[in-house]
Amino acid sequence: RDAGLPTPEFFRIPLDAEPYYRDFPCVLKPLGLSASRGVIRASNPAEFIAAFARIRKLLAEPEISRQLDEADRFIQ
Repeated sequence: RDAGLPTPEFFRIPLDAEPYYRDFPCVLKPLGLSASRGVIRASNPAEFIAAFARIRKLLAEPEISRQLDEADRFIQ
């Protein structure tokens, strides 16, 4: 972005926030997981809300939750 190259828009949403987004399709990524773990594509608002809920549930699993820092509790 700083070099003037086209870059997709991105932002972070806390896990405890209400899911929101206006432009589709998009991809949701849990910041606390590496590589493509937990990445879900959403093509419309209903898919976005379902993907957000699915990632929340995944990150709440004990074996994953205990590995996360507070800074990892965001979806990008």
